[in-house]
Amino acid sequence: MAMETKRKYLVISEEYKSLAFEYSEYCEGHLSNHSSCLIIIKILDQVGSITIQGLPGNPGTDFYVWERELALKDAKEMIKFCLPGMIQKTRYFIKSGHFTIEVDEFKGANEGLVMAEIESDQNIEYHNKPAWLGMEVTRDKKFNHENLISKPFKNWKK
Repeated sequence: MAMETKRKYLVISEEYKSLAFEYSEYCEGHLSNHSSCLIIIKILDQVGSITIQGLPGNPGTDFYVWERELALKDAKEMIKFCLPGMIQKTRYFIKSGHFTIEVDEFKGANEGLVMAEIESDQNIEYHNKPAWLGMEVTRDKKFNHENLISKPFKNWKK
């Protein structure tokens, strides 16, 4: 099982769109939402996958991750068994130095939220971050996908 480091930032302008080398439609459901282990079904365009993520080494930034591709048909069937709520978004891919930044424009109950993630198998030290990356929210639990499912962005102002 691999260890993955993840950093999250709010996005403060749409400049990333002109820098993107690719974008995809993304859907995510959770089969399990236990605090120490998530079982996630994902569909990125026409590719399905199952991910088990858990037991963070450094709470909020480091995760153990196991992921395998699924046939699209199987992923669509498994999503039917997920807990209520779904993450839907358009994901843009931007190259920045040694990293690929994934910028997510959320849809549905989280519409209006735009967040960037940088993932790596090593510690992320990002000294020259692009101007369109705003405040880091890596350790702010309300931005975790499991919380965005149970407490969507559209409900934050209510």
